[in-house]
Amino acid sequence: MGPDNLLRTTLTAFYGLWLIVSLSILAVLMYIYSANNVLPLEVTISVFGTDLRFNLFWIALSLSTTGLYLYLRKRKNDEREYYLELLDRVAIDKQLGKSQNEGRS
Repeated sequence: MGPDNLLRTTLTAFYGLWLIVSLSILAVLMYIYSANNVLPLEVTISVFGTDLRFNLFWIALSLSTTGLYLYLRKRKNDEREYYLELLDRVAIDKQLGKSQNEGRS
């Protein structure tokens, strides 16, 4: 893992955490606002005689938070797999080096 990959991973984690904080603060503010007022962009759908109410702000917030989580999770898994590959290579190289040194003795 080179310094560029490490820097990219650190920056991804840093900005990802800030986005999570920002989305959480936005969710709190929306919740406080919706306690006293009706949020705009509310959609009502009638299904089998039951009215289902959705708010597009909450749906957008949920989708963006889920998307961010999935992106950060994928990045974490990619970096973990890369790191484990490096560990395997080092272990194999050590084993090959050890067996070559024993063959020379």
